[in-house]
Amino acid sequence: VSFVTPKDLTVRFADISKTYDGTTEATAGTATLDGIVNSDAVGLANGVTATYADKNAGANKKVNYTGLALTGDKAKNYNLVNAATATGTGTITAKDITATVADTSKVYDGTTNATANGNLTGVIAGDTLTVTATGNYDNKNVGTGKTVNYTGFALSGSEAGNYNLTTTAATGTGEITRKALSLVATPQTITEGEATPTAWSGNLTGFVAGEGLGENDVYFFALDNPAASAAGKYSVTGTLSIDGDEAKTSGDYGDNYTFANAAANATAFTINAYVPPAPEPTPEPTPKPQDIVEKITENPGAAKEYTDVMVSLNSGTSTVLPTANVLPTESVAPTNSVLPTGNNQPTGSAQPTEKAQENNSVSGEQNGAQEQNGLLPAQPTAGGQPAAGRQETQLGVTYTDINMPKSMSVEALAAALNGETTQQGNAGAATNAPATEPTAVLSGDMTADVTANNGAEADDEEA
Repeated sequence: VSFVTPKDLTVRFADISKTYDGTTEATAGTATLDGIVNSDAVGLANGVTATYADKNAGANKKVNYTGLALTGDKAKNYNLVNAATATGTGTITAKDITATVADTSKVYDGTTNATANGNLTGVIAGDTLTVTATGNYDNKNVGTGKTVNYTGFALSGSEAGNYNLTTTAATGTGEITRKALSLVATPQTITEGEATPTAWSGNLTGFVAGEGLGENDVYFFALDNPAASAAGKYSVTGTLSIDGDEAKTSGDYGDNYTFANAAANATAFTINAYVPPAPEPTPEPTPKPQDIVEKITENPGAAKEYTDVMVSLNSGTSTVLPTANVLPTESVAPTNSVLPTGNNQPTGSAQPTEKAQENNSVSGEQNGAQEQNGLLPAQPTAGGQPAAGRQETQLGVTYTDINMPKSMSVEALAAALNGETTQQGNAGAATNAPATEPTAVLSGDMTADVTANNGAEADDEEA
């Protein structure tokens, strides 16, 4: 038994073309079978499909063919070897479209430039395409029904390459409207009680470059309520006189402008409410120089304490001394804090201690120097009584025969309040301290006026 092997055939397609339609669809080109013997009746069956590789316009584009099969009486004697891989070539040409322009308008800007509002005819649905052109009015001035000429048409957008714009020039209609000018007042502000301004100024704004107010034209500004005095906002109005005519607040200006008052003019004048200044603070009363002791708490029979001592300084300020400074009184025997000199004896029942008697040996020369400085008791007069005017009350505590100076440094006052005696100018100053040793806090190199309280307390001491 013998077998006949089918003969191989190949198919090829003629080039095809189409106009861009937004798809890859194609019409199959004429097919040719290569390899048929003796004019056998063999051909391609119906159902062949042709497809472009993409939808975009272009030449020599690949076309793919599918659905290939042989048909005819002798078809069984042949084998179509490229049935699944057959390809061809095709061209997609750009689609012609046209442009038209709609009526346009603009506000006067001193030029003939016009905006082209173009429309395209023939664009495939879904494609993104824009047309631009250059437009020009026949002149720059305001008017309606003006001729606008368009040139330089061009397409743009992602699909622009698939179209051919056949329109190169067009004519349309346009309108130019007047440009608005504004009378703008210069704002002013006062406070209640001040004089209301009578002079007002401002500007006429909005002119295009190179244009401005006419030579015989002038504008003015005035306050609508010249008697305004209460706090609030007030309007200022501008007026424009053209060629000496009556001044107006609004209207046409020349061939291409209108004018009116700016909205801000309604509140261009402000009167602020008067706010009285805050009252001056009441000054603290200046202490009198003689007010050394403000408060004394007495404890008769034992000791006298001074508390919250306010020392009036020459500077007018006050220094607070610490509390609980215990100073000796006439009922307390003198200690080393008070050294009588010569034959001077304490008044009242106070008697010098043994230590005090020993200290009486201080030389008269040294005592005299200390007495002169006011830091040791003064020499008594005949009969053992202190010299007139030498018994003084210091800071509310009675000292007998202590000569406290009327004016002394703050440092010396601090030492005295602490129960110390200092020889001024003597490097080896002698200091005697009482049992209680408070610390007086006095700062600065100011002078305290210490006024002795002579008289009544001295009489009490002698009694």
